[in-house]
Amino acid sequence: MQIPGSLRAPRPGGAVRRALLCAIGFGAVLGAPAARAHDLDPAVYHAVAAASLEIIVDGHLAGSGVVVDPAGWALTAGHAVIGAHGKVEVRSAVLARTVVEVTALDRGHDLALLRLPRRDMPYVAAPLADALPPVGTQVFLIGAPLFRHEVLFSGHVARDGLTFEYRPDQGHYMQVALLAAASPLGTSGGPWFDRSGHVIGIQSGYIRDGNVPVGVAQIGPTRAVRALATRRTRAQTPSIGVALEELWEHPADVVARYPAGAQGTLIVRLSPDGPAERAGVRPMDLVTHVDDAPVTLRDEVLGAIWRRPPGAMVRLRLWRPGEGARDVTLTTISLEGG
Repeated sequence: MQIPGSLRAPRPGGAVRRALLCAIGFGAVLGAPAARAHDLDPAVYHAVAAASLEIIVDGHLAGSGVVVDPAGWALTAGHAVIGAHGKVEVRSAVLARTVVEVTALDRGHDLALLRLPRRDMPYVAAPLADALPPVGTQVFLIGAPLFRHEVLFSGHVARDGLTFEYRPDQGHYMQVALLAAASPLGTSGGPWFDRSGHVIGIQSGYIRDGNVPVGVAQIGPTRAVRALATRRTRAQTPSIGVALEELWEHPADVVARYPAGAQGTLIVRLSPDGPAERAGVRPMDLVTHVDDAPVTLRDEVLGAIWRRPPGAMVRLRLWRPGEGARDVTLTTISLEGG
């Protein structure tokens, strides 16, 4: 199933609380023109649908997926299979219900790599795009929403570049691309693809306001999808174990606790026994610098952390109401372990 983001941040809260949410069979359709500029060629839909999967965890339909290599490698959302206690199976319109192995995770992009049984006949696979399309480009999703099969959705790339979103069910951030699109429960792990049938990302979650989806989907981005499919080993995602909100997301009485004109990101949640908690960081500490560089946005803090490997040192300058400024040095950990 798909799990929308929603973190209960300490009061008051902002975005973390609101938003805490090759190709066998393709030779004849790659590059095929759409019937009209706003339509998808049905042949492309059928080709991607043949490569798409439904993910069955412990006997329950838990999400969607896609074969990305004819040798039997497939991708789905990490949260669809993390914590599975029994069998993980897949099925599709062209593949009988089959037990698969979860071989690698990339928690930082909510991706899981699956190994289908080896066989002489190649699997139908969808090709991978080289890069995320430009903002405004129409893209498409095939998934199994609410126990329906091979349903097609469409959307648009909603912004340039990548951003960070908090995964409340797993207690950490993931780096995602944002699409203006619907993404109902059950589509997690499904392939987002372009008009030529190339996979540009894997469906992960969606942003909501309270319990209401706001029409913004979060996807594991092209670069991470291609990296996991090629590397076939688990990722190493750095983390210091915090959830953040920008200071201006908070009401005036909270902003007034900090120096006039202060900018930065507030720490609103700590992972139990994580690097930040062990270093004495507290909720509502304001991060003003990372390694002496001033920071204002959540993405600036997380981007600085993600540019270094697990096990690296990072220095934060914090401002705590009633105590003032202090520097804290942390050591990043890997979300995937090891």
